[in-house]
Amino acid sequence: HDNDRLAARGKRRARLRTALAAMLPHQGAFGITAGVEWFAAEKIDVHGAPSLNWDAADNQVAAVARLNALLAIHPAFGPGAAVALVQTGPGNVLAILRTPPGGAAPLLALANLDCERPQTVCWPAGHFPPAGTTAAWDLLTGETFAPGVSADAVRAFDLEPGQLRCLATDAAVKDVYDLAGRL
Repeated sequence: HDNDRLAARGKRRARLRTALAAMLPHQGAFGITAGVEWFAAEKIDVHGAPSLNWDAADNQVAAVARLNALLAIHPAFGPGAAVALVQTGPGNVLAILRTPPGGAAPLLALANLDCERPQTVCWPAGHFPPAGTTAAWDLLTGETFAPGVSADAVRAFDLEPGQLRCLATDAAVKDVYDLAGRL
């Protein structure tokens, strides 16, 4: 209640920070303050009744629902999962590798923390995707991409301002997650 709301600094930043809150915690603990899904910008006053911006036409309700489905379904957000920051090189970016226990395929979340400028995020090729993988899917958008490797064994991905991607390589996980995201 001492800080301004995320949306007070822009909807792009609010979208990024909400998704980032879901990608970073150990064991999938994710919580938001009431009104985040509606881009409420009015500062919380615990003794008053600030607006939650309820039913705003421009909102992130579907995105929050999709994040909740991902955290509930994917083992990379459950007990025993390893979380590591693997980004290399310059830029205001993060590459978050989430590895489930038991040898399941990892997820890689890529975030451009700069909400004003595009950035390129880089990570060591050995971390993601697993060897022999020919395609990866962004579980937040459903988009497909083919991973490439530079001569120095580094992978790179261009991100728009404030963009976050959550990449997976297991087609079965993508199909289950797509179904859950539509419910």
